[in-house]
Amino acid sequence: TALRYEAPSNHLITQLKFRHQLHLTKPLARLIIDRLGELQNPPDLMLPVPLHQQRMRERGFNQAQELARVVAKHYRIPLEDSLVKRARNTKAQSDLSERLRRNNLRHAFRVHGSLQGSRVAILDDVITTGSTINELSKTLQRHGAAEITVWAVARSTIER
Repeated sequence: TALRYEAPSNHLITQLKFRHQLHLTKPLARLIIDRLGELQNPPDLMLPVPLHQQRMRERGFNQAQELARVVAKHYRIPLEDSLVKRARNTKAQSDLSERLRRNNLRHAFRVHGSLQGSRVAILDDVITTGSTINELSKTLQRHGAAEITVWAVARSTIER
């Protein structure tokens, strides 16, 4: 991750995610790029954490997908934003405890295609407990992903 999820980064991410401030996409994505630097062995594909269709309709965009577009273009990594879908409209993770977050996401993702032997970079805006990333990673591994890395703008400093 590029930053800790604390002021002022938490404010910027919240503005992007919930206030539709899409002009913040490039500067936030640039923080990820600056943190990663030059990639010696880039992944085969980039996968933004998917939103369920209902949440996508409510929000109008997927902040992880918007960030991933910028990062994928910079590194010339194929962006696979339709390979994995959110199969269930889960409760918002931010409203749940760590234990409830894990249960909330069980079997939440579905893969539509092959990942056999692929090196995958998952991109998200914020990592808090890691529940979303863990469940998505398990799903990708079950479908043949050989290596999974996780990139995000920020990591929560909340005690786990």
